[in-house]
Amino acid sequence: MKNMVEIMSNLLDYFSVPVQLGFDIATSLTIIGSLMFFLYTMRKNIQNEKSERFDKQARAVAAEQLKNSNGALSELYINEVILHSEKLKRKINLSRESNFEREIRALSDPKKLDSALVTLNDAQNAVGDFYEKLHIEKFNIIPVIDSIEDNSDLVEQFNEQLDAIADSYNKQSGFTVALIKELKALKDVMDKISEEHSVLSKDDLIKLISNDEQVYSELRKHTMSIVLDLDYYEWTKSFVDNEEKELFKEALMFLDNDKELSEEMSDLISQTFQQLLFGTYDSAVKYYAQIFIIATKNQSEANRACKSVLATLSAILKYLLQKGNKTSNLHEIVQQYKGEGYFDIETKIR
Repeated sequence: MKNMVEIMSNLLDYFSVPVQLGFDIATSLTIIGSLMFFLYTMRKNIQNEKSERFDKQARAVAAEQLKNSNGALSELYINEVILHSEKLKRKINLSRESNFEREIRALSDPKKLDSALVTLNDAQNAVGDFYEKLHIEKFNIIPVIDSIEDNSDLVEQFNEQLDAIADSYNKQSGFTVALIKELKALKDVMDKISEEHSVLSKDDLIKLISNDEQVYSELRKHTMSIVLDLDYYEWTKSFVDNEEKELFKEALMFLDNDKELSEEMSDLISQTFQQLLFGTYDSAVKYYAQIFIIATKNQSEANRACKSVLATLSAILKYLLQKGNKTSNLHEIVQQYKGEGYFDIETKIR
């Protein structure tokens, strides 16, 4: 009996060894698995923290670059673009009326007219300086915008805003500034002729033109230079009836492309020539007032285009400076910043 007990005890000891060994291996595997998962998680967290730190650093650098660009452009906008725009309004005594009486009084003195023209040139040049500065800064700005959203349409919008400023500048340069100078040249020639030939009335001028081919040729050259220039159409169309405006524009385009005019077109050009010539004799200053009014409107368009860029850059700067993971949509911030509650680019000058 004793032998049987010993045998059974030995058997149990024998079979218990693998079972215990199995438990030890399983426990070890669990510990090792937990350790590996812990190490993986720790490594992942470290990588995420590094990435987050790098992202914060990158955003901080981008924000600083954008802040510097926006600061330089803002200073140029306020101290140059707006300064000269407001000076222009004061020079011509800008009013909200449509009869130009205040503007005519302000421009009646030739010295004041010359001063207003200088101010208009200054305002135009300020927009040009802003445009050139923006082109320099775009090498900082575009990478910042593009780093936020790859192939961002905000880059396209930024380039469109650049084009809008250029269009405003060219419109002012090729239209109002050039037109005032040409109209002033016509008036100066007319005054000189009137003095040399003792012209005291419009009837005297008509007789002189009819009898003196050289005088007619000189006045015709200066007058037609204005009438036939397609760039001046937005003003010269005021000399024709509403139903003839499209025909007048078509005639100018025909001439611009060396096409032959119809008899109706030729008559319309001739009528416009006479109205401009004799209207300049009667009241050139009224024409100056009209053109300066257009110039101030063009300047306002240029100002809005410049301010739109600044509002966009400010919105991007706000986006970069946001803390935490709750970031607003960049496009929404841009629209918000352009609206009434913020920079209000449509109604506020500054």
